[in-house]
Amino acid sequence: MPAKAAKVPAGKRLRARLGQPEILVMMGTHDVLSARMIDAAGFEALCMGGFPIAGSQLGKPDVGLLTFPEALTWVRNICSVTDLPVLADADTGYGNVTNTMRTVEAYEQAGAAAIILEDQVWPKRCGHMEGKDVVPMKEMVTKLRGAARAREHMLICGRTDACAVHGFDDALARSLAYAEAGADIIFFEAVQTEEQMQILNEKIPAFTLVNLVDHGKTPILPPARLQELGYDVITIPVALSFFYAKQALKFLKTIRADGGAQNLQSEMLTFDEYNALVGLPQIRALEKELQG
Repeated sequence: MPAKAAKVPAGKRLRARLGQPEILVMMGTHDVLSARMIDAAGFEALCMGGFPIAGSQLGKPDVGLLTFPEALTWVRNICSVTDLPVLADADTGYGNVTNTMRTVEAYEQAGAAAIILEDQVWPKRCGHMEGKDVVPMKEMVTKLRGAARAREHMLICGRTDACAVHGFDDALARSLAYAEAGADIIFFEAVQTEEQMQILNEKIPAFTLVNLVDHGKTPILPPARLQELGYDVITIPVALSFFYAKQALKFLKTIRADGGAQNLQSEMLTFDEYNALVGLPQIRALEKELQG
């Protein structure tokens, strides 16, 4: 039997894509099924944020309740169903610098192309919530140095939440220090104006990421404008979760009122369409091949 061709590591593929001139749009997933849907819709990459995963897997808000083993399980599960590069949230690294290094190693082994590490005080919370605090810059720099040493091909995304706590200038100083410490991508969370966006992109030497949280603090601008401002990556982390939750609630209320789903057939995938989405044809083809 011929040996399988070696796959190009996800981190290498993501780095090559970021080297292209066109801005990269990453859609946010809240579970494994939504990861398959993002892939089927034709996106080039996806992001796995703590906010949607906490909601879908725990039914809880993003306030530091998701643990390292839980997050790692979902990184592994999501990476197992798609070849798209996955940017995976690891909160604060789940501890000090050596804990962070273990997190980086585990996420890369699970298949993630890049990992987000942030400078919030634990327990952290969503970057667009109030009441956050950040650790000293030196502590985060140490974590990022360790993360850069621990990875093989994975990209390190250093996130700062300092803008909402200490102001724009402090967050910019942190961003520059994080890039120098080894972060490949800088995630300046909750930037609030186009002027700030332009300034940070003029200053930061690494790839830059803008996080478009619907109904959050950052202006929702089209990709062409964000590319003009200098960004390399757009993440849309919660739009699918918000849309799904609203539409699913509406769907369920209609079923409750009608006593069944008989009037909603056109709003659903068919039995065969759903099975195709989750990979049944590939499993049947494999079974047939192995039976000879």
